[in-house]
Amino acid sequence: MALSGLRSSASAVLTVLCIVSHSAWAEEARSLVTTTDSRVVYAPAFFSRYAPQTAGDMVRQIPGFTLIGGNRNGNNQDDVRGLGQGSGNLLLNGKRVSSKDSGPLELLARIPAENIKHIEILTQGSTELAGQSGLIVNVVYQETDKASGSWTGKVHVLEDGTKDLGAELSLAGKLSGLGFSASINRYNDEFPSWGVEEAFDGESVLWELRDETTNYAERGLELGLGVSWQGDAGQTANLNLSSANVNSTYREGSERFEPPGGQDVFGDLSSTVLFASREENNQREIGADYSKKFSVGTWKIIGLRRYEEYFPNNQFDEIETVGDHYSFQSQTESKETEAVIRTLFTIEPAKNHALEFALEGVKNTLKTSTRYAEDTGGGYAFFDVAGSDVDVNEDRAEISVQYSRPLRQGWSLQSLVASEYSKISVDAENEDLKRSDSFVRYKGFIALNGMISEKSTIRTRLEKTVGQLSFSDFASSKNVNEGTNDGGNTELVPDQTWRVELAYERSFGETDIFTVTAFVEQIEDFISFVPLGDGAESRGNLDQLDRVGIDISATVALDRFGIKGAKLDLLGRFHESRVDDPVTGGEMNFRENGHRPVYYRVSFRQDIASTDIAWGIEIEENSGERRYRLDQISVNDHLWPLAHRLFVEHKNIAGMTGKVEVEDFFGFTYVNSRSFYDGDRNGALSGRESNRRDSPWILRLSLTGNF
Repeated sequence: MALSGLRSSASAVLTVLCIVSHSAWAEEARSLVTTTDSRVVYAPAFFSRYAPQTAGDMVRQIPGFTLIGGNRNGNNQDDVRGLGQGSGNLLLNGKRVSSKDSGPLELLARIPAENIKHIEILTQGSTELAGQSGLIVNVVYQETDKASGSWTGKVHVLEDGTKDLGAELSLAGKLSGLGFSASINRYNDEFPSWGVEEAFDGESVLWELRDETTNYAERGLELGLGVSWQGDAGQTANLNLSSANVNSTYREGSERFEPPGGQDVFGDLSSTVLFASREENNQREIGADYSKKFSVGTWKIIGLRRYEEYFPNNQFDEIETVGDHYSFQSQTESKETEAVIRTLFTIEPAKNHALEFALEGVKNTLKTSTRYAEDTGGGYAFFDVAGSDVDVNEDRAEISVQYSRPLRQGWSLQSLVASEYSKISVDAENEDLKRSDSFVRYKGFIALNGMISEKSTIRTRLEKTVGQLSFSDFASSKNVNEGTNDGGNTELVPDQTWRVELAYERSFGETDIFTVTAFVEQIEDFISFVPLGDGAESRGNLDQLDRVGIDISATVALDRFGIKGAKLDLLGRFHESRVDDPVTGGEMNFRENGHRPVYYRVSFRQDIASTDIAWGIEIEENSGERRYRLDQISVNDHLWPLAHRLFVEHKNIAGMTGKVEVEDFFGFTYVNSRSFYDGDRNGALSGRESNRRDSPWILRLSLTGNF
């Protein structure tokens, strides 16, 4: 989307919100919300209308705020480089959490709502999370001698009657002077789809029809434990343990027919293709921190150790109706570790001025190996794929100085300069893949935040960051089902990003808020697929990717429009990414993964007055993905918005909350295509596949209570 279009979208939303004046909810909230130059403080009673069971239920209802990493699949922070200046936008009792694997919603689910003192939004950042330039939530709670907790039972029902069960349990309290919180989460999800795929040759002549079914199932168990201690003279210590075991299975069946003839929907069956991918992922993490007053300042040390095992196994079978039978297998063992130790010393050279010195050491390792076998009619025979077995080691050290201070009339300044040294070593059977290199990189930021009026705030930031490599990109892989061969690239280096952003926030009373953020990014050594020059491809570094965008968020109370007890939450992202295509040499509008151009989420909720009933609807959209390989272009899109959910909630079933939610209540249809080219994408079109995949509605039932 062009920048003019982005500006028009932002202007239209702002115009609508500017007509907002006053609401019954705002009247009620006025005494429950306190606003200062640097924070907005919400009393627990502000959230009482939602009958929250945990701190997570409360944070989700904060006007205009979005928790970063709030879904289960987004919790893992492997792409975050070490501990650094902190990631996410959550503080607990004013402190960052010494964990990377435990997601924010998991942490908040351990805190009972009755233990909350207040929740505050920090509008001018925090030295605890200097890496975050947007709003930060600080959940302030008490640890009581009485143990309390919450539980949730869940049922996941598919349109065909398939049922999957899940449960969550959390407990918090204090024992022998130690605060503790624990959680367990067992989940089962299943997502089937079906449809017909058409295969065309280079002249767009249909040569095959494929009747296909797919099913993705995920079974997981997550455990978490937190222990805290407070001593004399400002001493504090925290210990966090987490464990996760996830088993996922993807199955695809394809019956392949000749083109239809006469009245037949399909022609003769020519072959059957079966593909199954089974993955087991085990993660363990231990994190701890200790702080105390020391001389003229505060000293803190943070330690973290993560371990992950990953075992993907693939099975591919192509059975000709008359003729050959081809089978392929791959079995991978991948073990990855991360060890981090970070120490900080913070002083206050003048009132409200903070100066922080930090040292961090990191060691990352990966050991991966894959066995391949195929059967062309004479039994399975093992074979090697060069570069699929590698050992990677990274040693890194970082030093940083951070300074923050208030300025005049509600403005504040934050700044940081840092330098890191890293050494990457790769060991492999192939001598050409071995590597040992070291680098020195500089990074940092400067941020200026302030109020331009009683209701308006501006936040600006100039920043340079260094990305974290995915060491699995160093190893080669082969995917027979997709027809791709990825060469490993042991010469990868981390990307480096320059980012300038400007955010404007306008509040309308205590319940309505609008925020728009514009940014420009320049990513050097951007990582994407690149040709290797011998007819192969791999993940590699491109010179530069340029990205611009506008992010919009808003909360609007709807009482003023006659819909009492209702609110609307809006979130939109409009981005454009451009990079020089390494295959064609032309400029490419990059639309892979996190670089999709449009995302929005619209959530409506109404708590019906004088009842315990609430209902709502949510629509979420993430625009189509484009993936560019050496000789292929894939387009993944859908007819409906990415997700649409309708829920009804009863907030007092004998003190419990019951919820019925229907997801994709109209069903869902994916529209995908893949184009093939001779040699590479500079060549002539050699074929094309296109399919529609339908998936059913999903019914989710849950019952939540406290004890």
